[in-house]
Amino acid sequence: MKKRIALLLVLLTLCMGAALSARAYETPDFSDVSSGHWAYTAIMEMADQKVINGVGKGQFAPDLKVSAAMFLTLTGRVAFPEITVTGSDWSGPYVSAAQNAGWLDGTSIRTDDVNADISRYDMAAVLAAAGKQLGLPSSDVEVYKIKDYAAIPNGYTKAVEQVYGQGLITGDGEDNFNGTASMTRAEASMVLWRLKGLLEKSKSPSAPVNTPIGGQDIYEKCSPAVFSIDTWDANGEPYAIGSGFFIDSSGLAVTNHHVLQDALSASVTLEDGTTHPILGVVEFDEELDCAVILVEGSGFPTLKIGDSQAIKSGEKVYAIGNPKSLSNTISDGMISNPRRESFDGMIQISVPISPGSSGGALLNAAGEVIGITTTSLTSGQNLNFAIPMDQLSPVEELLKTVRDPGYFTMAEYAEYNEYLVYNALPDDLADYEIYDETEPNNTLDTATRIYNGEAISGTLDSNGYLDCFTVHCNTPGCVEVVLFSDSEQKYLEDILLAISKGDEDSVFADYFLDSEGDPYLYLRFVVTEPGVYKIDACSLSLYETEKIDTNYWLYYTFTPGDTSGENTTGSASGLKSRREMAYNALVSWILNNSNTSAGKLAGKHESYVETRSENGRYEERSLTYYPALDKLQIHNEFEYNGAEFSSYIDLARSGPEELISYFYYSSSLSDHWDFHATTPVPISDLNDNYNFSFSQVDGVAYNMDSHDDHCLYLVLDSLHFADYVLQTYLADTGYAIEDFGYTSLNK
Repeated sequence: MKKRIALLLVLLTLCMGAALSARAYETPDFSDVSSGHWAYTAIMEMADQKVINGVGKGQFAPDLKVSAAMFLTLTGRVAFPEITVTGSDWSGPYVSAAQNAGWLDGTSIRTDDVNADISRYDMAAVLAAAGKQLGLPSSDVEVYKIKDYAAIPNGYTKAVEQVYGQGLITGDGEDNFNGTASMTRAEASMVLWRLKGLLEKSKSPSAPVNTPIGGQDIYEKCSPAVFSIDTWDANGEPYAIGSGFFIDSSGLAVTNHHVLQDALSASVTLEDGTTHPILGVVEFDEELDCAVILVEGSGFPTLKIGDSQAIKSGEKVYAIGNPKSLSNTISDGMISNPRRESFDGMIQISVPISPGSSGGALLNAAGEVIGITTTSLTSGQNLNFAIPMDQLSPVEELLKTVRDPGYFTMAEYAEYNEYLVYNALPDDLADYEIYDETEPNNTLDTATRIYNGEAISGTLDSNGYLDCFTVHCNTPGCVEVVLFSDSEQKYLEDILLAISKGDEDSVFADYFLDSEGDPYLYLRFVVTEPGVYKIDACSLSLYETEKIDTNYWLYYTFTPGDTSGENTTGSASGLKSRREMAYNALVSWILNNSNTSAGKLAGKHESYVETRSENGRYEERSLTYYPALDKLQIHNEFEYNGAEFSSYIDLARSGPEELISYFYYSSSLSDHWDFHATTPVPISDLNDNYNFSFSQVDGVAYNMDSHDDHCLYLVLDSLHFADYVLQTYLADTGYAIEDFGYTSLNK
């Protein structure tokens, strides 16, 4: 694990050095290399051993690029100690020796241009050849660890695998080798320091094999260094439990990344019952699921780190953790596979792992920690996994990180994870992972948790007309929820979608149409402070009168850091039905396109009027809006054979779905009406065969049957006219006369 976090980026750990040495060097300090420099130890020791020199005037120039001549000379000083240089040609003898030894074979280094910068690929080739000459054991790396492995030219593959596996040249913080890049003098000092260390280690006698001890001794020796972890969410409520263990008495400890992932605060409880807050995170790897943390306090018992590369299948191992909150539980088993490559190189074990064990210690038979217990395969039996300890940075490097640049607080860690998840979201909602809701989920206690970038498939029916969900927002940002349904339109219009926190007022979704005219609900809510928020989807009223079965898909996105814009409606009274939205669209269009304006008892009104004349008949149709009354009316009249027929139909914003029509007839073209009548018409029954039955009649009409036909024509033509305006001039809105309930209108 070579990652540490900042608020919005991971700090790279390229060529991290060892801890500061306490010894005094014969070489004077370089004024441009402070004791806090990441490569200070390597630079000073290599300068002290005359492997690398300064550039004069007390300067080292740590950031100066390294040429081929310089790198061959530095490596040659390690490999060819018998060479003595006299005169000004400081590199010539070493370049010649390297060429004679075959170090340059297969490289792009030209002896006639050795002052050019050397690439990391050529450095790898030189180091691999030099290491072989010096008798270093081969140590090929697992190629999956090098992300840009596919980009390595064939001639350099083996050399890169060798030096990467030996740890001579490592990748950057994102595990890329970056072979075409050059290297600085500081980095070269680190490489040579590592080379010298490998040479010294290869000459040392093998370390004695650790003596196994019994399970009781392991428990007494190791259990005090293992602790339980309790975490709290953004509302301050208990969230999750896990395990961890100390690797340094200063409070440096290890656990799993997922144990702390959504926590805003956390604490540890030791075997003696004392509790200590977790100050923050020093280093982590979200893919391997491990994290190094700093616990407040000092003088803690620690575990000795063993060699996780030396373990073998069948070896006895133990685990200590807190499964199901049963503190400091020890269990045993064996190594099933020391490196299961299909599981990111994790250790497969037969030691039982349960919820709460995450982050616990996997110990060898000598009581040394070799892994971090992590997960199980629930689809099999006793298939459990641990992260090898060699995936962590050395303790010395971790302690240096605590000092400079420092650890990151739990709040910063949570905020970073919000960005990490958001940046990995798919570009299209269609690519979101869809999960079924968990039932029952009609209360906050039983609510279904939704993660950023997930979608939920749910159902509202007459028994379960309320579904509750929770989302964790660990930093200010913006919540967006989209709800689709392929049920009948009235069921989607009936759904209330809202978000709230605790006793605060809810924010409600709005009703919209997409570019193809399909309806959906959209909720936008600006999160001003971290918290756990509840999202409700419920039937407003239809569940009381109908046997509903409404399927829906709810998509959730959280954009951290975005606090711009406004919430959607803000209150339940602001919810608009499709009918009301169609009404508003027509009113707005009339006010912007009115070609007739007049005043009456009802106040000034605005109208859009169209006329036509054909076959001896004059016809006038209009849409009129009365602002004072908030009244939208369709007026239709035609003159035929010396008589005039008129109708007025009100389009209601809401209310009962029926129209009330007023019909007028005059035997001559005058202001005097011989007849007028009123009738309510259930709009579900309206079609071109409808027979009117007038409820209120004033005056006498000739040939009533013929008059009924005229009235039907006026009504249908009026509605066609309103529909024509909606679908011609307001086509981009997707509204139609059907939105006012006229679903049976014969078109």
